[in-house]
Amino acid sequence: QLQMQAIGLFVNGQDFLIPAEADAQLGHLLRQVKTQVGIKAAQQLLALPVRPTAIFASNDDMAAGVLSHAHRLGLAVPQDLSVAGFDNTPLAEIVWPPLTTIHQPVREMAYAAASQLFASDGGVFHQRLDHRLIERGSTARP
Repeated sequence: QLQMQAIGLFVNGQDFLIPAEADAQLGHLLRQVKTQVGIKAAQQLLALPVRPTAIFASNDDMAAGVLSHAHRLGLAVPQDLSVAGFDNTPLAEIVWPPLTTIHQPVREMAYAAASQLFASDGGVFHQRLDHRLIERGSTARP
């Protein structure tokens, strides 16, 4: 059995070393890291001479970081800035305002990937699964 002493994590140019005993808390730590990445991205984007009117984050945790920084700047979401995420995690429903996000069928995606892996003949496989926009209170028309 493989025994890890520490887990190395590299996210957007930052290194993190997580002790192995923290493995049970890794999901929570990853969410914190992604939220911090969202805050840093928002700091950069919202400091531009011409601010964006919308930010689409690659996941809901990063979008929560964007919401946090927008609030610190006194920006009203969605009146001053629209924010959207990806994954439709439970976090998307509890942040304020509730986060517009893209729902992806994770279970079906995992099943399709595993099925393809076990049935693979080495060929290219394409399958389109339904994704849908979940509109909540963090986006509005400019």
